[in-house]
Amino acid sequence: AYFDLLLLTSANSRFGNLGAVLAEGRRRPVTFGSINPGSTQHLSAELFKSVSGVQATVIPFKTSGEVQLALQRGDVDVGFESYAALKGAIDGGLLRAVACTGSSRTAWLPHVPTVKEEGVAGYDVTGWNAFYMPKGTPQLAISTLNAAIQAAIAEPELRKRFLAMGADPRGSTPAEMAAVLARDKRKWAKVISDAKISVS
Repeated sequence: AYFDLLLLTSANSRFGNLGAVLAEGRRRPVTFGSINPGSTQHLSAELFKSVSGVQATVIPFKTSGEVQLALQRGDVDVGFESYAALKGAIDGGLLRAVACTGSSRTAWLPHVPTVKEEGVAGYDVTGWNAFYMPKGTPQLAISTLNAAIQAAIAEPELRKRFLAMGADPRGSTPAEMAAVLARDKRKWAKVISDAKISVS
């Protein structure tokens, strides 16, 4: 399943769109909230800070709920999180999605523009979940499970449920998934290096 992240503000924030965030961040430092250091959310915020040219501090929290509370209290200006994680607050009008991080608008929030649409070139983040098996698993077992997964995600009802949670289910082969992993390892290694993030 593939999913975009969202750039979120509080419903009563003065930042009604991403353009306002960009303008403010070029005048003064702004704050971005995300979950755990090294998470896709955290690295997405660091990448946005880098490519957009805004002055920003990325503040990590332990949970998505803490990011939501920080947004609502005004402790951070923008949060980076998935639709699934904060769906209740977004659908309930507590939080406002000002942009999504992927290359195109999502089926679940089609009114929300992409970061690229809002004028930030070179920014495209799509998260994903995948199934893995231990090294050395017999090829027959891998092929059997792959075929079963392909059949399951082709079911219209399952696809509908995934989309309602903010994820796009797509089948692939083991080789295709390996290529996605290798590509993203290179991408995020550069972000980690540029942001000088270290494991301590």
